[in-house]
Amino acid sequence: MGEFASRGLDLRLVSSARGAARGRNVAEAALPGTLDVLLFPNDTTVFHPDSLDQINQQLGEAKAGCVTVVDRFGDRLRVPARGTRLNRHNVWSIILPAMVVRQSIFRDLGGFDETLGTGAATPWQSGEETDFFLRYLLRYGTEGFAWLPEVRIGGLSDAEGLSRLERRRKLRGYARGYGRILRMHRYGVAWSLRALAAGATFSLRHRGEYQALDGVAVLVGRLEGLLGLTFARPTEVAVER
Repeated sequence: MGEFASRGLDLRLVSSARGAARGRNVAEAALPGTLDVLLFPNDTTVFHPDSLDQINQQLGEAKAGCVTVVDRFGDRLRVPARGTRLNRHNVWSIILPAMVVRQSIFRDLGGFDETLGTGAATPWQSGEETDFFLRYLLRYGTEGFAWLPEVRIGGLSDAEGLSRLERRRKLRGYARGYGRILRMHRYGVAWSLRALAAGATFSLRHRGEYQALDGVAVLVGRLEGLLGLTFARPTEVAVER
């Protein structure tokens, strides 16, 4: 921190109980309420020299937005074209390091649900950003959100640097969070069945990055989230990357 503080940046170090969502909430609460835009990068996120300027310019008057995250396999998720309205279908295109939100909006919505996400004291190891923007839709509707696909930042794939066992534990924990969101926000039987089918074909759709048993982990995790229970007690909490 000393290196960057010497450049005139106002840096604050805070700590929190377990859970990335809780840590981000605690960090935001420690900031002055006069900030404009919040970002939530991972420790592996790479901003290009003009990334922040691009975000500031392209966000305009929008309340929140989403940029494109790129890893060595390409775009992490397909970000809809500018002008597309946020809805319950495309909200899944938002991942944490890609989200941009006004501080006033973040506080109005109460921040992230701390029972979701990496490191939370629950089996639901993802989904806090999806839950946040589903609540955004309920409060603000489809207006005021900007997709920013042209703004591209770097990152690592979910499986980067993990052993096969670690990767499957992480995928299953993330998949539990996915299923949990479907249950919490009442996506219905048809969507849930499609989610399970997509989990079953996960490895086929990500050839070269994942193996057959990885798809089994995703399928089982999504089913656990949908049912609101786990078939075996998690032995390890996934580490966010």
